[in-house]
Amino acid sequence: MNRRMIPPRVTPLTAAAGHWSITRIEAALEQLRCQDCDSTVDVLADTIVRGFVITHSRGCPWLKSGRNRGRGRVSAAEQHQLDRRDAVVQAAYDYVRRGFVVVPCVDKRPRGRKGGGWVELRDGQDVHEHYSQHPDDNVGIRTGAESGLLAIDVDLPGQATWGGLVGQHLAEMPPTRVVGTGSGGRHLVYRYPADRAIGCSPLAPGIDVRAEGGMIVAPPSVSSRGPYEVLVNRPAAEMPDWLLAMLKPPRATESGPIAEGEPIDASTLPGFVLELLAEHPGDGERHRHFFKLVAACRRAGLSQGQTVTLVGPWCKAVGKFVGREAQQVADVWGKVEDEEQRAEEWLPGLTGGPVGPAQNSDVDSPVAAAPASPEGRSLVVTKASDVRPRRVLWLWQDRLALGTLALLAGREGIGKSTVAYQLAADVTRGMLPGERHGQPSGVIVAATEDSREHTIVPRLLAAGADLDRVLFVEVMTAGVHGELSLPRDTPQLELLVREHDVALILLDPLMSRLDSRTDTHRDSEVRRDLEPLCAIADRAGATVIGLIHVNKGTSTDPLTMVMGSRAFTAVSRAVLFCAVDPDNEESRLLGQAKNNLGRTDLPTLTFTIEAVEVADDDGPVMGSRVVWTGSTTRPLREAIEGAAEGSEVRSATAEAADWLEDHLKLNGGTDTSANVKAEGRKAGHSDRSLRAARVKLGLVVTSEGFPRTSYWSLPGSLPEPEDKS
Repeated sequence: MNRRMIPPRVTPLTAAAGHWSITRIEAALEQLRCQDCDSTVDVLADTIVRGFVITHSRGCPWLKSGRNRGRGRVSAAEQHQLDRRDAVVQAAYDYVRRGFVVVPCVDKRPRGRKGGGWVELRDGQDVHEHYSQHPDDNVGIRTGAESGLLAIDVDLPGQATWGGLVGQHLAEMPPTRVVGTGSGGRHLVYRYPADRAIGCSPLAPGIDVRAEGGMIVAPPSVSSRGPYEVLVNRPAAEMPDWLLAMLKPPRATESGPIAEGEPIDASTLPGFVLELLAEHPGDGERHRHFFKLVAACRRAGLSQGQTVTLVGPWCKAVGKFVGREAQQVADVWGKVEDEEQRAEEWLPGLTGGPVGPAQNSDVDSPVAAAPASPEGRSLVVTKASDVRPRRVLWLWQDRLALGTLALLAGREGIGKSTVAYQLAADVTRGMLPGERHGQPSGVIVAATEDSREHTIVPRLLAAGADLDRVLFVEVMTAGVHGELSLPRDTPQLELLVREHDVALILLDPLMSRLDSRTDTHRDSEVRRDLEPLCAIADRAGATVIGLIHVNKGTSTDPLTMVMGSRAFTAVSRAVLFCAVDPDNEESRLLGQAKNNLGRTDLPTLTFTIEAVEVADDDGPVMGSRVVWTGSTTRPLREAIEGAAEGSEVRSATAEAADWLEDHLKLNGGTDTSANVKAEGRKAGHSDRSLRAARVKLGLVVTSEGFPRTSYWSLPGSLPEPEDKS
């Protein structure tokens, strides 16, 4: 028998109490057995089971009989809710068995205890008694010495900042447990140090330390914002020294006495305090806003007790420090100057920029800052003389710069994906002319439109790629496969780039990689999603190519043709554009529509797409590759205009060819050119279209007699010449 503490799935008794029979198994365990469906569950011997009913299997006759007060079958939604409760309670049992202090949560707020403080569960009996009374509670873990854990809480607004900080110390970052939060943030869990005390404190906007006196919501909790899920299932690691050095001791050791709430006349409050009270920031900003609010109260002349009274409703409204307002005010009181100094040391104001001294590796001296405003904002000044110029490093010489975002645009079916995978193959073999020439490098591919097995891998094989260096990336959430979403997955993407020496990231198509809530026609929203991607490309020294379709309008400006907001082309440093060669419909063009960092007079490349058989284990598998055929000095825009005109000509040629073939067949396969043109004009075809159709059909042209008469003939329709030898 499974000797784990398996929590019963319980609901208040609503049916016959004698339905379950209790069988003694051994000293430590008892087993409840359903008399109808024979389902069983193990419980602790000292568990009080009278007064509770355990949910049956779906096929239980008792459940179907309606004796459970007419509930009948359990609906799918009810079963899902019961399963979620089971998972949460089982996790709570598991956490206390591992020595953690469990903190039940209402949504994501710790459940308060009468008289103050949190409800804390330290053994299986505590867990059973609490969740029997509050089955819908989530589960949290107290951080600090007692549980032996501390966590870095990185909310969504702080992920770019965290990536910038970690990027400077990547080699020193040990792999550790990572939990995804309901709001899209991350908890990085570490072992609590044995030789020093660490307190809860903000590290940067959107980044908080959860240590002594704090807690974190734990999997498999589901908040109103979403589920908490394990993203990296590893044991908690020791925190690296560089990060540990940034953390502060518990504030309780520095704070003054805790003051009780005192009456206050709200009508006398100054406007700047009322404005702060009216603001209800989201995750990542509440801790910082609380500090600003307490500091404002002190500057307004309020006592510590009056501040406790004032911030209480605000804490409840934003779900922060509920039940601990007095302690938190005491922690902040008297430390406004210290906290502002610390904030300015690690933050360039409160704008969410990169963290600390590593903000810009090209700046030799520290920045100068203007005095902070009452809201904590300051202007950060850097002298131009302190910025070192850097030369541009090219992935593809003069066309694609390392550390930037580029677009590869073109109409559907034009061959832009084949070009992208040709470039990827060249990167994996170190064949692309540029900084990485002779240095085989990794490539990350996030693609949704094409099948890996049927399209992408055959194209890579056809192009000669080193498949071991090509990484397909997707997201795993609670065992369910999903796709990369930006900017939510940007920090993990950066770590992957650095770990595998990646020089190129392909996003095919780019729009599918943006957050599903993003309006791709709004500049501000597109920039919000793309700018963190540009930042990791710059820090990691990789090139990002986003494939993007074009509009179906009549414009021939390649930048205007790109689908969606103009921010796509504005944020990108380069835009490559694929088009049909107007002089040869079998050929394609690859031109440079934008090149912020390089030459603007680059020739437009010409290429064809060649089909290649790449495998035959289970039958022929066809791939395609790019064959570069040369270049043209014809401007890209002119080529696009010519291709648009050519498409009309090609359409007219195709129609003329159909008519011409039918006409000649009706006339025995041959006719005079004069008659063909006369009849063709009657059918609405121009002489130009008929001549193009003649070439397309490969007609045989002959002439005879005097005056000379020309004939157009279908191949094979003329008699073979006599052999006079």
